Amino acid sequence: MLFAAGRFCRSGSVVSRPSSFWMAIGALVAATKKQSRSPDYHAPTHSVVRVTPSPDTLSPNICLCPLHFVDNIVAYCYSRATAEEMLFLLDLKMWTRSACMQPSGRAIETYYSPEQLVTAGPGRRLAGALLDGILGFCTLGIGWFIWFFFVAGRGQTPGKQLLGMYIIRTDGTRAGGGYTWMRELLVRGIVFPIIALCTVGIVGLLGPLWCLWDRNNQCLWDKIASTYVGHSPHGFRPASGAELFLVGQSLPVARAA
Repeated sequence: MLFAAGRFCRSGSVVSRPSSFWMAIGALVAATKKQSRSPDYHAPTHSVVRVTPSPDTLSPNICLCPLHFVDNIVAYCYSRATAEEMLFLLDLKMWTRSACMQPSGRAIETYYSPEQLVTAGPGRRLAGALLDGILGFCTLGIGWFIWFFFVAGRGQTPGKQLLGMYIIRTDGTRAGGGYTWMRELLVRGIVFPIIALCTVGIVGLLGPLWCLWDRNNQCLWDKIASTYVGHSPHGFRPASGAELFLVGQSLPVARAA
């Protein structure tokens, strides 16, 4: 977006063509008037291909006002613009659509079928945390640590292993041993407590509760570590990035909606 704006300004179109300035002002006024008539108004495209957002690929709480506004500007200016201005307008439209549109599906479900892996719900995540806490308390932390040493390479903690959960990275692969150690010990054990202390415990309280309203059921330490937690209902174990690399396979590909 910034590159497109810079390219447009460097072209000197506004300076060399004063009409461009008034054309932009007129587009803003026209777009505002058209949008104020009805929130569902769709401007004519004037040879511009308009892609109507599909309810299957957008979240229900998406705000379409920026899309309508920019589409109106593009429709008004496109037939009057120079080639350089057309590129800027198209870049503006595509950037706005990519910024406003958000896929409605969850991250894990875009890579795996429901029979393989689903996003772990808040209840299951809470049960796993309680199991980890009970095991750590009963064994003075030693037994839990030894157990974690053997299952960290599978992207699990003892509680997650008992409940069939895996730590998943943003590329769809299972977290390996190093990433699991980083998430559990560095992020949850050191970084997150420091942040909670600096915020007088507010972040510490919100951290585990965040999964109650988050679309991907992420806690705040998942946000920091860029991880998700998935549940395998039938014993499926997702592959890690290292395992895929060793067998010459590519990373998981997002499934079509």
